[in-house]
Amino acid sequence: GAYGFLRFCLPLFPEAVESFAMVIGLMAAAGMVYGAWIALAQKDLKALVAYSSISHLGFIVIGIFANNGTGIEGSLLQMINHGIIASALFLIVAFIEMRTGTRNLDELRGLSKAMPVLYGTFMLIMLAALGLPGLNGFVGEFLILMGVWTSSMFSGLSGILVLMGGLSIVFASIYMLYMFQGSMQGKSDNQGLTDIDRCEFKLLLPACLLIIFIGLYPKPFIDRVTPSVDALLHLEKTVNLHTEESGH
Repeated sequence: GAYGFLRFCLPLFPEAVESFAMVIGLMAAAGMVYGAWIALAQKDLKALVAYSSISHLGFIVIGIFANNGTGIEGSLLQMINHGIIASALFLIVAFIEMRTGTRNLDELRGLSKAMPVLYGTFMLIMLAALGLPGLNGFVGEFLILMGVWTSSMFSGLSGILVLMGGLSIVFASIYMLYMFQGSMQGKSDNQGLTDIDRCEFKLLLPACLLIIFIGLYPKPFIDRVTPSVDALLHLEKTVNLHTEESGH
């Protein structure tokens, strides 16, 4: 989806991208807010993570159609970040369900005492998902919002789109904290539950390390995609130029 926009739509149909960027930007922004709003109402942990993914993908699309270096670089980085965070969250949900037999937040309380290692890793990944500065989720979202703010594609709507992005981040903070506190904190009798074992922790460890590394030092990842982004934008200009010349 998002890769297809970058690989085909932007270089092959630059005029169409320019014509429909505002419409797609509004739809993506609406998807960000809608996904976050629906996630707020979820009791099923897996459904909550799934709807949060809709919101994050809206961020990625709006950065792509900002059609500038900052926005596209942010979207590419956010694709990586989303893959790391979402996969780690789904693993955590699976570990919880394996031990408790449920994904319903109403039936989960106080798991932190029985699962301190899972508690710590869940906290880190949850903070990355809500975009805490210093972790990887913040970097991509910040670049995307900067790209949207400075984009000429959205005309006078850039400010509105940035506000909608900010609103979805606020919602993300609420539903992620709700998910974390609802399952990990509070009083509950969880006797007999075991913490994640060494093999399960090893599955989460790479995600935790990447969350911290990208959050503190995203430069290697950004430098890796910058030449491709510059080439893409140059190709768009070349195609536009040839189209204008053939039109005359």
